[in-house]
Amino acid sequence: MRKVLSLLLTLTLLVSSSAASFASEIYQTKDSNSISVERTIDGKYVLSKKSGEVARRCEEDGVYQLSDGTLLSLTGTSQLQQVEKVSFQLTDEAKLNYVLQNHNLPKEVQEGLISSSNKAIATNNQNARISLVVPYTPMTRGTQNIYYTYNGKPMRDFTIFSFGENTGYEYIENGTKSRSFAEFTSSAVITGLGFVKHVSLIAGGVSIFSAWESYVGDTNFSGRSSDFVQALVNYDVSTKYTYVDIGNGWEIGLTSQNVYINYIKTVQYYADSTFNESYYTDYSIRKTVTSPNFFNPAPVAINHILNPMNETLKMEVGDMTLHF
Repeated sequence: MRKVLSLLLTLTLLVSSSAASFASEIYQTKDSNSISVERTIDGKYVLSKKSGEVARRCEEDGVYQLSDGTLLSLTGTSQLQQVEKVSFQLTDEAKLNYVLQNHNLPKEVQEGLISSSNKAIATNNQNARISLVVPYTPMTRGTQNIYYTYNGKPMRDFTIFSFGENTGYEYIENGTKSRSFAEFTSSAVITGLGFVKHVSLIAGGVSIFSAWESYVGDTNFSGRSSDFVQALVNYDVSTKYTYVDIGNGWEIGLTSQNVYINYIKTVQYYADSTFNESYYTDYSIRKTVTSPNFFNPAPVAINHILNPMNETLKMEVGDMTLHF
């Protein structure tokens, strides 16, 4: 997995990747949900090739916790970044404002938090929540923030982990063309920098209308202006912002993402059908889509501070475009 850096933009999509598997491939432990860690003389944490202190995997992908509560995140190098975490409901505007006012967050991270919160508020998604993982700041006066380095340059990652985000039902087609659209549509397309991934909307990979036909049976009807097809996507998304300091202060070099699609729901309605009701489907996806450098950001970020690389993902189907 660490050899990802040699492929850069030509790397194909990584599906079902995880930070735990990344670590265990190089530093094997008996438990796939843990990594072996040791502390250097200067107080930094690194992955250990021998039997070191065990850090257990947290809910947030790529974040691990030592027995004393210390949180560490993978960086794609042998070093670990010591981090701290704040969690809250995405619809909790008071908590969001508190975090924005009391944490020294880069503007890109602030904008990401606000965007996620706005999505949850717009759909009244009370189940959506967030974990913001940021570089650890010691409380001792006079000490500096703890970061990791790559090629001798200080690096830091800020990661927004959003759980249970939900688009709400959105029209992907409506009007007289709805049936034709449903007959020829079976998947959504997820795109990012240098790749395309198709995700089925219905179990078995059949078209949306095939699901209707199997359940309802009625296909002898014409299109009406009130016909429609809608979709709802539920997902978790991790957005990582990687910064570099080459002597001019912190500058962003890479934004990358790791998306887990929980499920997709669809609804079809055809006014001229004898069924004369909306037909719903609920398909559990459970697939991960990862941008090329999410688990190995440093080599790319350090070379793109003048022209930051954006690996954020989006899903498109019909009239719906979802920016994760």
